[in-house]
Amino acid sequence: MNARETILNSCPLGEPTDPWPAPYFVLPPGSVVEAFKTSLNLLGARTIDENELAGYIGPKTWVEPNAGLEVNALNGFQNQVDLWDAEVGIASTVLAIAQTGSVCVKSGQGNSRLATLAPPINILIVHRNKIVPSLLEALELLPDGNVAFITGASRTADIEGVLVPGIHGPKEVLVCLVGGEH
Repeated sequence: MNARETILNSCPLGEPTDPWPAPYFVLPPGSVVEAFKTSLNLLGARTIDENELAGYIGPKTWVEPNAGLEVNALNGFQNQVDLWDAEVGIASTVLAIAQTGSVCVKSGQGNSRLATLAPPINILIVHRNKIVPSLLEALELLPDGNVAFITGASRTADIEGVLVPGIHGPKEVLVCLVGGEH
């Protein structure tokens, strides 16, 4: 028997007896919203309500055109500052993931995503009924087109492993939860 045959004979034939386990995520006790908040806090981000959101709205705030459609604090808001000079950017999201604390934002008409990149403070509007337990479920529900996942504030590390926040984007990420419970 040659080396090739020896190697092939040592390989099991047919279907594997121990297939790879399917990806899964078990929610901790409580709701999917509470699991999302916990994951978000581990990333150094936090949630705010609509009352707190009102405190961030001012002349140096830039709001993505579709972000305030269902948020009372943003009704009638008009951008007064150029996006690149804004201190706060507010954007809408399409989904949030409890497992990772990530939010998904979509580019396209009325959704430039620049509000999530340029200002030092990024506020993301998340509807409670759009929070899913896991990344796998999010991938099944995401709309077609360009979608980005945001998982906490921008951060990078140098060669010595020193983590520095806010280098390539916002230094702070806040999530404003709106709508009824999941």
